[in-house]
Amino acid sequence: MVLTTVGRDRGLWLYGFERETFGRVTSAGPSLSPIWTRDGQRITYAIGTPGDTLHSTRADGRAPSELVMRSPLNLVPAAWTPGDRQLIYYSIPEQAGAPTVWLKDLMDGSEPRELIRPLPLMGGVDLSPDGRWMAYHTQESGQQQVYAEAFPGPGPRIPVSSTGGGSPVWRADGRELFYARPTREGQARGA
Repeated sequence: MVLTTVGRDRGLWLYGFERETFGRVTSAGPSLSPIWTRDGQRITYAIGTPGDTLHSTRADGRAPSELVMRSPLNLVPAAWTPGDRQLIYYSIPEQAGAPTVWLKDLMDGSEPRELIRPLPLMGGVDLSPDGRWMAYHTQESGQQQVYAEAFPGPGPRIPVSSTGGGSPVWRADGRELFYARPTREGQARGA
């Protein structure tokens, strides 16, 4: 598992469940929002406060990080497509505007393509293991809900949750989609 720490030792760390150990992956600057490549060999993450560059590093830490892309907007990596050729990410305007989801083919040098127009409080993007469905949450209906839509589109957009939900994650075989759902107590507190 890869995670971000805060405080003086801010950076990316790997946690090994079998041995219950931590190992540092990055050390330069605040490293945020890490995701794995599909092959499990690399970690892609944002650097900066706010993050305006995306980087990639080998998970074993045996090589320096590489710049993936730079933008004047805040960037958040979301998921790699099968084959690790295309990166799904979102850009967030500095004035707290709604995020836009993009697809960037890193092999052909083409311009990024907008996948999802700006939606209120959108996030939690995850791509199914077969690369056919993209899940995310948004608060466009007034309550945060989870949706799935055909990838790369066009195709149907399917509501997944009906009583609130966020942070969807596909099961490894793609047959189920898990997401966090607020509890009644959490709703009462506004969480």
